[in-house]
Amino acid sequence: MSEFLQQFPGLPAYLVWIGWLSAGLFLLSLALVPVLLARIPVDYFIQPERPRASGTKIARIHYSLTWGLRNTLALLLVLAGLLMLVLPGQGLLTIFLGLFTADFPGKKKLEKKLVSIPSIHTSINWIRQKKGVQPLLLP
Repeated sequence: MSEFLQQFPGLPAYLVWIGWLSAGLFLLSLALVPVLLARIPVDYFIQPERPRASGTKIARIHYSLTWGLRNTLALLLVLAGLLMLVLPGQGLLTIFLGLFTADFPGKKKLEKKLVSIPSIHTSINWIRQKKGVQPLLLP
């Protein structure tokens, strides 16, 4: 093993950084995923889609800013979830939260399809039960 590491002098430092990143993402997912899953309304998948904002120029600017921030956060969650598929963490649930946070056409249909997967639905409801929240209702 030491011969292998000698061939790549910078590799041990990268491994340490990857290890710290993995541990940080794991702890972050343990803290954030349950909180975010508990905030989903019980009837979220039964409610019809809400119309997009329209109106004054200020309302449109506010919508554009929140849209940009939401989608940036969503992208970070999806990327972290993809990393957690190979690193420690709750990868599938984090990807689901990233998609839940994003705002794009067809989002509601994709979310319903994902949450109807029995293993994901069971995991989400187990976490919600631990937080003292009712399970999600599906159509």
